[in-house]
Amino acid sequence: MGHLNKILRPKTMAAIGGSWAASVVKQCLLAGFDGTIWPINPNRKDILGIPCLPSIRDIPEPPDCTFIGVSREKSIPIIEYLAGVGAGGAVCFASGFTESAAEDKRGQKYQEELVSASGSMPFLGPNCYGMINYLDGIPIWPDVHGGKKHDKGVAIICQSSNIAINITMQSRGLPLGYVITTGNQAKISMAAIAIDLLEDPRVTAIGLYIEGFGDIREFEQLSLKARKKKIPIVVLKVGESEQATLLTYSHTSSIAGSAAGSRAFLKRLGFGQTSTIPEMIEALKVLHLGGPLKGRKVASMSCSGGEACLMADLGNKINLDFVDLNFRQKNALKNALGSRVHLANPLDYHTYLWGNEEELFKVFQGMMLGNQDLLYLVLDFPRTDRCQGLGWDETLNAWLKAKEMTSARTAIVSLLPENMPEDQSEYLLSQDIIPLCGLQEALNATNICADIGEGWKSSDPVQIIKGTNSGTVFTAEDQKIRHILSNRNVPFPRVYYFASKVEIESSIDELDYPVVLKAKGLLHKTEYGGVILNLASGETLLEAANSMDSPNGFIVEEQIFNGVAEVMIGITNDIATGLMLTLGSGGIHTELWQDIQHLLLPATKHEIAATLGMLKIYPLLEGYRGKPGGDVDCLIETIACLTDFAIENHETLVEIEINPFISLEKGGYAVDILARFTNESDKL
Repeated sequence: MGHLNKILRPKTMAAIGGSWAASVVKQCLLAGFDGTIWPINPNRKDILGIPCLPSIRDIPEPPDCTFIGVSREKSIPIIEYLAGVGAGGAVCFASGFTESAAEDKRGQKYQEELVSASGSMPFLGPNCYGMINYLDGIPIWPDVHGGKKHDKGVAIICQSSNIAINITMQSRGLPLGYVITTGNQAKISMAAIAIDLLEDPRVTAIGLYIEGFGDIREFEQLSLKARKKKIPIVVLKVGESEQATLLTYSHTSSIAGSAAGSRAFLKRLGFGQTSTIPEMIEALKVLHLGGPLKGRKVASMSCSGGEACLMADLGNKINLDFVDLNFRQKNALKNALGSRVHLANPLDYHTYLWGNEEELFKVFQGMMLGNQDLLYLVLDFPRTDRCQGLGWDETLNAWLKAKEMTSARTAIVSLLPENMPEDQSEYLLSQDIIPLCGLQEALNATNICADIGEGWKSSDPVQIIKGTNSGTVFTAEDQKIRHILSNRNVPFPRVYYFASKVEIESSIDELDYPVVLKAKGLLHKTEYGGVILNLASGETLLEAANSMDSPNGFIVEEQIFNGVAEVMIGITNDIATGLMLTLGSGGIHTELWQDIQHLLLPATKHEIAATLGMLKIYPLLEGYRGKPGGDVDCLIETIACLTDFAIENHETLVEIEINPFISLEKGGYAVDILARFTNESDKL
């Protein structure tokens, strides 16, 4: 196993403190821990019959793992002693460290002292409950929990101890292998724990509850190792990472916050992403029993037209494909069901076969002849305290027999989560059938597992460009940034710069019309009347200049006509997830339409093209309803030029945006540019 073996799989352990330490001892005894336990409490003779030692120094040998359930001040010398005698590791339960720094300035100092005292010894926390190893029956855990021992299962790692406790109480049938809390991650990061768990062949999948990434390089390492081990990972990321600067100037910044960066980062890693704990649990059940899905083709059957309609409607909202029935399916189903049933996917096979195991077997076997990646049977189980389940056993037996004959990957889904009892879920899992609780959760979980499968098909992710900008932020001068990007083959319209209205007046006969007048140095020009279009003569230009308040001067630009589509191209530099490209509908409606896609850098032209293809405006670029399309190659080249520039300047770039890029039938133009750097930049 990995370097955390003694913490996660100890053979000897110590528990220091009062009631919390006593609870750890109790949980170990209840779990049947067969190793040695040393309770340490000078005020008690024993805990549950196990003699207490008065001091940590009285332990006869260095413990593999120690639960430290005392105050933060007392935890530091205990950690130091354990590290000095060569103990395997520890769980630091105490709070009042960096998580409380906003209220207690000493918190940061205490955590630094704790880490220093630990030397080379690893520990979980501080401010965490510890861990439960259900595979070996070892809970270093100071509270109740709802799990039980398994031969194999999924690992859950949470920054929140309370979230972890609640997950152990789930009754959805998810087999838990490990539940580990990380707290402040002062010494051991979540990614490091996950990397260690990849070495345990009993772990089938990993779920992460993340509040902050920490070192993204560790997550990149985790991604590479998880792919090689074929262990899928699902993530619930909450909150927003702290930005290096306040990005409030560009359209890109207003729609591409750190939450978008997190999503793009997780997609790059090939991790599944969920927004709720129930979805995570359902996805982990799918992954536990067969790993990621190979594709998005699904099929569903039920004895109710209402359930069939619900499945179709809910599935239509996400990226799943209810594939048409093939010839073999239709032929088999027609022979089994006759002419009374409309053959479709989702399929309502009606109730007249209910309780007829042999006929149901024929129907189920026929549906399993399709090329779907997952087949659902919608089936809610009756309450055992009030009902007798007549017909359910026959239905299950028919499904099991059909699955055995076809080896199809199948799931039984309940309409309501509570209508899938835990014992029924566990039985289905034992028969290689995925039990899913709730239609919406089931479909979302399927989509997540298909995302992972799709991610695994791509090449290993390259390292993202890490954001490192710091210092005072300044906006680059329009003329200079245009000059730099023009030399990199970014196409701009002809442009002229004037310091005053007098300069414009002296040059009006030298300009080619029509033109656009812009206020120089004004952000969000359109919102503040800083853009006037279609000026067809010197007279109208001068009139427009007289009406515009622009103390920093004026920009006069060639007017671009016959645009096919307007595209926003923006790059922001997040301190947590690095350079992120944002593509979307451009112009003045960028925030309104929210037609956006994100991609972390570096990115290939193929990835850029694929991301463009996901935009709602992309049909315009292809040519919509007989109209000419845009020059997509020119657009991709422009985006690639901008990303190359951003990568070369990633240490000082804050953000850069072209909005809009007007795509023409042939070529295109970047008609507005904004760039911001830190004061450390020497590029401009």
